[in-house]
Amino acid sequence: MLAVGLFAGAAIDRRYEDARSSAEVTDRLTTIGLLMQLQLHLDEELLPSQASVQAATFGVTVDEVGDLLGFDVAEGIIVSRDAVDLILDRIAADGVVDLGEPAAQIARMRVGIDEGSIAVTDIRRAISSIGGTIDSLAKEQVVEVESIARRLDNDRVEAAIHDLVLVHQLVNTSNRQLPMLFDAMLGGLAGGSPTSALDLARVTGWYRVTADQFDVDLQGTPAVAWQALRANPSNARFENAINVLLADGASSAGAANVSQLAGLVSSGFARSLAHFNVFEAASVDAVAAAEAASGQATDDLRNYTLFVAAVIAATVLLLVLVARSISRPLRRLVHVAERVDAGSIEGVTMPPTRGPREVRVVSDAFADLLGGLKVVDEQTNALAAGDLDAAILGVHRPGRLAANLRESVRLLSTSIAERDRLYAQLRHEATHDSVTGLPNRSALLDNISGALERYRGRVASLGLLVIQLDGLRRANDVHGHEIGDAVLAEAGRRLTAAASGFAEVARLGDDEFIAVGEDETLDELVEFGERVVHAFSTPVEVSGRVVYLSACVGIARAVDTSTTRAELMRGASIAANQARLLGRTRVEVFNDDLRGVLARSAELERALAAALASGELRFDLQPVWDLGQHRATGFEALARWTRADGTVVSPVDFIAAAELSDLVIDLDNFVMMSAARTIAEWNRTHGCDFSIAVNISGRHLLTRRVIDDVRNTLELTGLEPHRLIVEITETVVLTDLEIATAHLADLRDLGVRIAIDDFGTGYTSLVHLRTLPADILKIDRAFVCDLDSVEGRSLMKVLVEAAHTLELGIVAEGVETLQQLQELERLRCDEVQGFYLGRPMPVGDVEALFIAGLPAVD
Repeated sequence: MLAVGLFAGAAIDRRYEDARSSAEVTDRLTTIGLLMQLQLHLDEELLPSQASVQAATFGVTVDEVGDLLGFDVAEGIIVSRDAVDLILDRIAADGVVDLGEPAAQIARMRVGIDEGSIAVTDIRRAISSIGGTIDSLAKEQVVEVESIARRLDNDRVEAAIHDLVLVHQLVNTSNRQLPMLFDAMLGGLAGGSPTSALDLARVTGWYRVTADQFDVDLQGTPAVAWQALRANPSNARFENAINVLLADGASSAGAANVSQLAGLVSSGFARSLAHFNVFEAASVDAVAAAEAASGQATDDLRNYTLFVAAVIAATVLLLVLVARSISRPLRRLVHVAERVDAGSIEGVTMPPTRGPREVRVVSDAFADLLGGLKVVDEQTNALAAGDLDAAILGVHRPGRLAANLRESVRLLSTSIAERDRLYAQLRHEATHDSVTGLPNRSALLDNISGALERYRGRVASLGLLVIQLDGLRRANDVHGHEIGDAVLAEAGRRLTAAASGFAEVARLGDDEFIAVGEDETLDELVEFGERVVHAFSTPVEVSGRVVYLSACVGIARAVDTSTTRAELMRGASIAANQARLLGRTRVEVFNDDLRGVLARSAELERALAAALASGELRFDLQPVWDLGQHRATGFEALARWTRADGTVVSPVDFIAAAELSDLVIDLDNFVMMSAARTIAEWNRTHGCDFSIAVNISGRHLLTRRVIDDVRNTLELTGLEPHRLIVEITETVVLTDLEIATAHLADLRDLGVRIAIDDFGTGYTSLVHLRTLPADILKIDRAFVCDLDSVEGRSLMKVLVEAAHTLELGIVAEGVETLQQLQELERLRCDEVQGFYLGRPMPVGDVEALFIAGLPAVD
């Protein structure tokens, strides 16, 4: 009987392990399916996100891309993000894998996309990194599932999991085609070069090899789904279109193929969904196999358990028969034992100890055991209820079981405390900025939504303040990120102090903060904004370094209960930008007057676009004089606009309007192409050696398009590269120092010269000049006007000598008197320009004066 019991126990243990393993396979397969859904929805998010950012790079609008793809890009971003977040929540709820870091990467990438501060390559890099992590986690789960399946020794389970692995490989391979087709579409739309045919061919080749393997290896339900996909006419058309595109050369696809490429993108995405359906079929097949194995193991467990129960019942019967020959106390002991065996120990007491010595010994031992069981039962109930402070947990019974229980309580208490600490830490990190400790963008948006709900629920006021700080980026560039973070932390403390008793300040991103004010009047909101401006009237001192910051504040108020969060944030941002334009350290309110200014600016922008198309714009030339040769050696081209009715539009107005959009790039190209063609013609026809300086906007410089535009100008006009001078204001360079420096270096590689305009009005230091790819410094007129003072002359001398030391040419602007000209010549300034030497003139007047050979200025 003992041998039978041991054999039965081992068999039960084996069947129990099979059942547990089958259930674990099912759970892990569910997790793998969720990871694949997450990967699919991330690919869905990549397409509209990439469209919104990359459209500008290819010179097209987001609406154009959306029309081609057949869906609203903005709505696509929202829908895909919601789908990704839903899957993340489900995976987090299951708790099988940890997606904390990928979720944080997704959040950072979305912030960059929403703020326009991330490049397409960075989006892809982020998606690739996140996808790699998800893929690694899925592979880990597959390895675990395969390992468990081998222990089960179930051929059906192993075959189903093998098919699931194959489908997982195919889905990953298929998804790599879509970004390339999307690049090809955008490139074709912009008239540029689409994606490399070699890259598309390589990925397509990988897909075909995997697909061919599927035709042979895939079995069961997944094979049926796969063959249905292969037979689908839409899929066949997609494959044929890919073949045609590769045969023609993807890199030669032009604007004529845009519709075809857009269709390919949409069809490719539909095929990816079909692939996921195959994966889902494989997943369902694998889960069904695991559940079948689990059911079989459960049946075996039940049968073996019944067998063991029968053996035990027989043993008990035998003992009862034996007990009949013993005294009545033993029968009472058996009665108590039966109650304990049934799990009902509450209220059970041992009868008085009577009978033979053997019975008394057993009875005493059982009484001790019963007492221990009662303590264990009460302690277990306390643990189950989470009552770690219960007095029963301090009761110590002798024996190894009690010792193990005490150790379990200690470990559980420690684990729960550590869990609570980590949860609080993660929750704080997820909702707060790591440098300032202020609530971050995620928490901020929740706060605004909550404030809007409260605003709609009662009669009250709601105001939103956007705070933009100037000087934070400069602190990073000049002093390094360690000092920059310390300055940022101090800025957060000052904002918190200024907002004390008013509102909670949150960091929106980079150098932008935001605050929500409830039940505050407009005067109170403005007063708070002025406190913020005043908080930065004194410099920040960090590690012996002095950093100057300034703040501009924009205020927007809810108009009525229909006001949305986006409207509030947009209005406050516009007001903050207006404050920056009007003098930085000020507070502006988004009101009807500001709406009118924006409307007029938009109207001016539309009129400027029409003027560019109709030829109303022209350019004037202002001579630049070489003090060594005492003659004009070049000109600066300046945009001018006279409407058809003769009205002259100020450059200050129409250039500012153009700067609000990519229209300024068209304006830059018009002046650069027209002026370069004129100078090149003069140099060829009259044997001149004039150079031409043109201004390039910051928006233009910070796009890769500026390189192609300058190269195109040189090729079409025939102007010698060193005759073209590209002028960039120093504030533009500091907007994004890394990108600006790289693009200026590429322009110099074309042979053109780089001039830093209005030097001295921004924050460029001589240290920056050592690393900037520049050839010429143009000193602002403010320094020239101050030449009549000793300090002004000394400062100009320092600037000239520093420029010469750095091997830079120097041009002084705004020369209006003979005395200024003579002083600049004495200081060995290289070139000058200004009203004294010549105002900006139409091209015809310049040709008549300078090509005719007027005498040089003495």
